[in-house]
Amino acid sequence: MAERIQKKLQDHDFSATTDDLKVTISIGITVLSGTDTCFDEALYKAKNKGRNQVVYL
Repeated sequence: MAERIQKKLQDHDFSATTDDLKVTISIGITVLSGTDTCFDEALYKAKNKGRNQVVYL
């Protein structure tokens, strides 16, 4: 699902004026267990890899 969202945003034309506008998204995904905060780790790994990433932990 995350990869489909990322692809649709990447391919969508958000141009409201004559200027082109491209949108990218970085998504970090993990399984939450107890008080684990690895969702932050997944998101930061996605951001550190560059734009337009999906990272699974």
